[in-house]
Amino acid sequence: MLVATDSSAGAEAAFHLARYVSSKSSGFLYIMHVARSSEAAADFEAEVTSRYGTLPEDSAALVTRVGQRPAEAILRFAREEEVELILMGKHGSRTTDRLLTYLGAYGQALGSTCEYVVRTAECPVLLTSPRFVHGSVDVRRILVAIDFSHFTPAAIRLGRELADMFDAEVEYLYVREGAGEVDAGDAPPTNNGLPPGRFSIERGAADRVILDHIRQRGIDLLAIHSHGATGDRRARIGHVAEKLVQAAPCSILTVKSFGRSPVRPDKTDRDIVARLRVRAGIG
Repeated sequence: MLVATDSSAGAEAAFHLARYVSSKSSGFLYIMHVARSSEAAADFEAEVTSRYGTLPEDSAALVTRVGQRPAEAILRFAREEEVELILMGKHGSRTTDRLLTYLGAYGQALGSTCEYVVRTAECPVLLTSPRFVHGSVDVRRILVAIDFSHFTPAAIRLGRELADMFDAEVEYLYVREGAGEVDAGDAPPTNNGLPPGRFSIERGAADRVILDHIRQRGIDLLAIHSHGATGDRRARIGHVAEKLVQAAPCSILTVKSFGRSPVRPDKTDRDIVARLRVRAGIG
Protein backbone atom coordinates (compact mmCIF):
# COMPACT_ATOMS: atom_id res chain seq x y z
CA MET A 1 0.00 0.00 0.00
CA LEU A 2 1.01 3.61 -0.50
CA VAL A 3 0.43 6.62 1.74
CA ALA A 4 1.01 10.03 0.18
CA THR A 5 2.27 12.60 2.66
CA ASP A 6 2.87 16.33 2.92
CA SER A 7 2.87 18.55 6.00
CA SER A 8 -0.89 18.75 6.47
CA ALA A 9 -3.01 17.39 9.28
CA GLY A 10 -4.89 15.22 6.82
CA ALA A 11 -1.70 13.60 5.54
CA GLU A 12 -0.49 13.03 9.11
CA ALA A 13 -3.77 11.27 9.88
CA ALA A 14 -3.45 9.17 6.71
CA PHE A 15 0.08 8.17 7.76
CA HIS A 16 -1.10 6.92 11.15
CA LEU A 17 -3.99 5.02 9.58
CA ALA A 18 -1.65 3.51 6.97
CA ARG A 19 0.71 2.24 9.66
CA TYR A 20 -2.23 0.69 11.49
CA VAL A 21 -3.62 -1.00 8.37
CA SER A 22 -0.16 -2.21 7.36
CA SER A 23 0.44 -3.76 10.77
CA LYS A 24 -2.91 -5.56 10.66
CA SER A 25 -2.56 -6.82 7.10
CA SER A 26 1.20 -7.52 7.12
CA GLY A 27 1.42 -5.52 3.91
CA PHE A 28 4.38 -3.52 2.62
CA LEU A 29 4.00 0.24 3.12
CA TYR A 30 5.41 2.90 0.80
CA ILE A 31 5.57 6.37 2.36
CA MET A 32 5.66 8.84 -0.53
CA HIS A 33 6.41 12.54 -0.58
CA VAL A 34 6.59 14.78 -3.65
CA ALA A 35 8.92 17.71 -2.93
CA ARG A 36 9.63 20.91 -4.81
CA SER A 37 13.40 20.60 -4.42
CA SER A 38 16.10 18.13 -3.44
CA GLU A 39 16.66 20.09 -0.23
CA ALA A 40 12.97 19.80 0.69
CA ALA A 41 13.06 16.07 -0.01
CA ALA A 42 16.11 15.65 2.24
CA ASP A 43 14.41 17.65 5.00
CA PHE A 44 11.34 15.44 4.78
CA GLU A 45 13.40 12.24 5.00
CA ALA A 46 15.23 13.61 8.03
CA GLU A 47 11.94 14.55 9.68
CA VAL A 48 10.48 11.07 9.19
CA THR A 49 13.60 9.44 10.58
CA SER A 50 13.70 11.74 13.62
CA ARG A 51 10.04 11.17 14.43
CA TYR A 52 9.65 7.49 13.68
CA GLY A 53 13.18 6.09 13.58
CA THR A 54 14.67 3.94 10.84
CA LEU A 55 11.97 2.21 8.82
CA PRO A 56 12.12 -1.61 8.80
CA GLU A 57 13.36 -2.60 5.33
CA ASP A 58 11.13 -5.66 5.15
CA SER A 59 7.87 -3.79 5.70
CA ALA A 60 8.25 -0.10 4.75
CA ALA A 61 10.14 2.26 2.46
CA LEU A 62 10.34 6.02 2.07
CA VAL A 63 9.87 7.26 -1.49
CA THR A 64 10.54 10.84 -2.59
CA ARG A 65 10.04 12.51 -5.94
CA VAL A 66 11.28 15.98 -6.84
CA GLY A 67 9.79 18.54 -9.19
CA GLN A 68 6.84 16.43 -10.35
CA ARG A 69 3.12 17.00 -10.22
CA PRO A 70 2.04 15.20 -7.02
CA ALA A 71 -1.00 13.43 -8.46
CA GLU A 72 0.85 12.19 -11.53
CA ALA A 73 3.83 11.02 -9.46
CA ILE A 74 1.55 9.13 -7.05
CA LEU A 75 -0.41 7.44 -9.83
CA ARG A 76 2.71 6.52 -11.81
CA PHE A 77 4.37 4.95 -8.78
CA ALA A 78 1.18 3.08 -7.84
CA ARG A 79 0.98 1.58 -11.33
CA GLU A 80 4.66 0.64 -11.47
CA GLU A 81 4.62 -1.06 -8.06
CA GLU A 82 1.11 -2.52 -8.48
CA VAL A 83 -0.05 -0.84 -5.28
CA GLU A 84 -3.31 -2.29 -3.96
CA LEU A 85 -4.38 0.65 -1.79
CA ILE A 86 -3.59 4.38 -1.75
CA LEU A 87 -4.14 6.39 1.43
CA MET A 88 -4.30 10.18 1.41
CA GLY A 89 -5.39 12.93 3.76
CA LYS A 90 -8.69 14.51 2.83
CA HIS A 91 -7.89 18.22 2.79
CA GLY A 92 -7.55 21.33 0.70
CA SER A 93 -4.97 24.05 1.28
CA ARG A 94 -2.86 23.79 4.42
CA THR A 95 -4.50 26.89 5.91
CA THR A 96 -7.99 25.59 5.17
CA ASP A 97 -7.04 22.16 6.48
CA ARG A 98 -5.83 23.54 9.82
CA LEU A 99 -8.91 25.74 10.16
CA LEU A 100 -11.25 22.81 9.51
CA THR A 101 -9.36 20.67 12.01
CA TYR A 102 -9.62 23.44 14.62
CA LEU A 103 -13.36 23.80 13.98
CA GLY A 104 -13.92 20.05 13.99
CA ALA A 105 -15.29 20.13 10.42
CA TYR A 106 -13.32 17.06 9.41
CA GLY A 107 -13.44 15.90 5.83
CA GLN A 108 -15.15 18.94 4.34
CA ALA A 109 -12.34 20.14 2.05
CA LEU A 110 -10.82 18.11 -0.76
CA GLY A 111 -7.62 19.16 -2.47
CA SER A 112 -7.07 18.96 -6.22
CA THR A 113 -4.41 16.24 -5.84
CA CYS A 114 -6.75 14.02 -3.81
CA GLU A 115 -9.58 14.60 -6.24
CA TYR A 116 -7.48 13.66 -9.27
CA VAL A 117 -6.07 10.54 -7.60
CA VAL A 118 -9.41 9.24 -6.42
CA ARG A 119 -10.90 9.81 -9.87
CA THR A 120 -8.19 8.08 -11.87
CA ALA A 121 -6.37 5.53 -9.68
CA GLU A 122 -6.70 1.91 -10.74
CA CYS A 123 -6.72 0.70 -7.14
CA PRO A 124 -8.91 1.61 -4.14
CA VAL A 125 -8.25 4.97 -2.50
CA LEU A 126 -8.82 5.66 1.19
CA LEU A 127 -9.27 9.35 1.99
CA THR A 128 -8.70 10.01 5.67
CA SER A 129 -10.24 12.77 7.75
CA PRO A 130 -7.88 14.56 10.18
CA ARG A 131 -9.39 12.88 13.25
CA PHE A 132 -6.46 10.40 13.39
CA VAL A 133 -3.87 13.19 13.37
CA HIS A 134 -2.70 12.44 16.93
CA GLY A 135 -1.98 8.80 16.12
CA SER A 136 -4.98 7.08 17.72
CA VAL A 137 -6.87 5.01 15.13
CA ASP A 138 -10.38 4.50 16.46
CA VAL A 139 -12.82 3.18 13.86
CA ARG A 140 -15.89 1.86 15.66
CA ARG A 141 -18.62 1.97 13.04
CA ILE A 142 -18.28 1.27 9.31
CA LEU A 143 -20.92 1.86 6.64
CA VAL A 144 -20.90 -0.06 3.37
CA ALA A 145 -23.22 1.35 0.71
CA ILE A 146 -24.60 -1.36 -1.58
CA ASP A 147 -26.69 -1.23 -4.75
CA PHE A 148 -27.20 -4.94 -5.59
CA SER A 149 -25.10 -4.65 -8.73
CA HIS A 150 -22.62 -7.43 -9.53
CA PHE A 151 -20.11 -5.54 -7.32
CA THR A 152 -22.20 -6.08 -4.19
CA PRO A 153 -20.63 -9.43 -3.10
CA ALA A 154 -17.25 -7.68 -3.11
CA ALA A 155 -18.75 -4.85 -1.03
CA ILE A 156 -20.05 -7.37 1.50
CA ARG A 157 -16.65 -9.02 1.67
CA LEU A 158 -14.99 -5.64 2.10
CA GLY A 159 -17.29 -4.80 5.01
CA ARG A 160 -16.53 -8.10 6.71
CA GLU A 161 -12.77 -7.66 6.38
CA LEU A 162 -12.84 -4.03 7.53
CA ALA A 163 -14.90 -5.00 10.57
CA ASP A 164 -12.35 -7.67 11.41
CA MET A 165 -9.39 -5.33 10.89
CA PHE A 166 -10.76 -2.52 13.07
CA ASP A 167 -12.81 -4.68 15.45
CA ALA A 168 -15.73 -2.46 14.45
CA GLU A 169 -19.45 -2.69 13.82
CA VAL A 170 -20.40 -2.81 10.16
CA GLU A 171 -23.62 -1.52 8.62
CA TYR A 172 -24.97 -2.01 5.12
CA LEU A 173 -27.22 0.57 3.47
CA TYR A 174 -29.33 0.21 0.34
CA VAL A 175 -30.98 3.34 -1.00
CA ARG A 176 -34.03 3.26 -3.23
CA GLU A 177 -34.88 6.25 -5.34
CA GLY A 178 -38.09 8.15 -4.57
CA ALA A 179 -40.21 8.73 -1.50
CA GLY A 180 -41.57 6.04 0.78
CA GLU A 181 -41.18 4.26 4.09
CA VAL A 182 -37.84 3.38 5.60
CA ASP A 183 -37.09 -0.21 6.54
CA ALA A 184 -34.15 -1.14 8.75
CA GLY A 185 -33.10 -4.37 10.35
CA ASP A 186 -30.32 -6.83 10.99
CA ALA A 187 -28.46 -8.60 8.25
CA PRO A 188 -28.08 -12.38 8.52
CA PRO A 189 -25.00 -13.46 10.47
CA THR A 190 -21.86 -14.41 8.58
CA ASN A 191 -20.19 -17.79 8.87
CA ASN A 192 -16.80 -16.58 10.04
CA GLY A 193 -17.71 -15.55 13.58
CA LEU A 194 -18.07 -11.82 12.92
CA PRO A 195 -21.07 -10.16 14.54
CA PRO A 196 -24.12 -9.54 12.31
CA GLY A 197 -24.23 -6.24 10.52
CA ARG A 198 -27.13 -3.81 10.50
CA PHE A 199 -28.91 -3.74 7.14
CA SER A 200 -30.98 -0.66 6.30
CA ILE A 201 -33.21 0.22 3.37
CA GLU A 202 -33.98 3.88 2.86
CA ARG A 203 -35.55 5.98 0.15
CA GLY A 204 -34.47 9.24 -1.44
CA ALA A 205 -31.51 10.71 -3.31
CA ALA A 206 -28.65 8.30 -2.63
CA ASP A 207 -25.99 10.86 -1.72
CA ARG A 208 -28.26 12.77 0.67
CA VAL A 209 -29.57 9.62 2.35
CA ILE A 210 -26.07 8.24 2.85
CA LEU A 211 -24.78 11.55 4.27
CA ASP A 212 -27.73 11.72 6.68
CA HIS A 213 -27.10 8.13 7.73
CA ILE A 214 -23.42 8.89 8.38
CA ARG A 215 -24.28 11.79 10.68
CA GLN A 216 -27.16 10.08 12.48
CA ARG A 217 -25.33 6.81 13.10
CA GLY A 218 -21.90 8.28 13.88
CA ILE A 219 -20.12 6.49 11.03
CA ASP A 220 -16.31 6.60 11.13
CA LEU A 221 -15.60 5.05 7.72
CA LEU A 222 -17.71 4.84 4.56
CA ALA A 223 -16.93 2.24 1.90
CA ILE A 224 -18.44 2.63 -1.56
CA HIS A 225 -18.08 0.96 -4.92
CA SER A 226 -17.73 3.64 -7.55
CA HIS A 227 -19.18 3.25 -11.01
CA GLY A 228 -17.67 5.47 -13.69
CA ALA A 229 -19.31 6.07 -17.04
CA THR A 230 -18.50 3.54 -19.74
CA GLY A 231 -15.70 4.82 -21.97
CA ASP A 232 -14.82 7.46 -19.40
CA ARG A 233 -13.99 5.23 -16.46
CA ARG A 234 -10.64 6.85 -15.63
CA ALA A 235 -12.10 10.35 -15.55
CA ARG A 236 -15.13 9.65 -13.36
CA ILE A 237 -15.89 7.76 -10.20
CA GLY A 238 -19.64 7.85 -10.53
CA HIS A 239 -22.08 10.65 -9.76
CA VAL A 240 -23.07 9.51 -6.26
CA ALA A 241 -19.53 8.51 -5.27
CA GLU A 242 -18.17 11.84 -6.43
CA LYS A 243 -20.63 13.76 -4.25
CA LEU A 244 -19.85 11.60 -1.24
CA VAL A 245 -16.09 11.99 -1.66
CA GLN A 246 -16.59 15.75 -1.59
CA ALA A 247 -19.08 15.94 1.27
CA ALA A 248 -18.72 12.94 3.62
CA PRO A 249 -17.61 14.06 7.11
CA CYS A 250 -15.81 10.75 7.72
CA SER A 251 -13.02 8.81 6.08
CA ILE A 252 -14.09 7.25 2.80
CA LEU A 253 -12.84 4.22 0.89
CA THR A 254 -13.62 4.12 -2.83
CA VAL A 255 -13.32 0.80 -4.63
CA LYS A 256 -13.36 1.03 -8.42
CA SER A 257 -15.44 -1.02 -10.83
CA PHE A 258 -12.20 -1.57 -12.77
CA GLY A 259 -8.56 -2.13 -11.92
CA ARG A 260 -7.28 -3.90 -8.81
CA SER A 261 -9.56 -4.96 -5.97
CA PRO A 262 -8.43 -5.56 -2.36
CA VAL A 263 -10.95 -8.36 -1.79
CA ARG A 264 -12.19 -11.54 -3.44
CA PRO A 265 -15.80 -12.44 -2.56
CA ASP A 266 -16.61 -16.08 -1.79
CA LYS A 267 -19.75 -18.19 -1.52
CA THR A 268 -20.57 -16.80 1.92
CA ASP A 269 -20.62 -13.26 0.53
CA ARG A 270 -22.84 -14.28 -2.38
CA ASP A 271 -25.20 -16.10 -0.03
CA ILE A 272 -25.48 -13.00 2.16
CA VAL A 273 -26.30 -10.89 -0.91
CA ALA A 274 -29.00 -13.38 -1.93
CA ARG A 275 -30.64 -13.12 1.50
CA LEU A 276 -30.37 -9.34 1.52
CA ARG A 277 -32.05 -9.21 -1.90
CA VAL A 278 -34.99 -11.14 -0.46
CA ARG A 279 -35.10 -8.75 2.50
CA ALA A 280 -35.09 -5.78 0.12
CA GLY A 281 -37.82 -7.29 -2.04
CA ILE A 282 -35.59 -7.58 -5.10
CA GLY A 283 -36.18 -10.56 -7.36
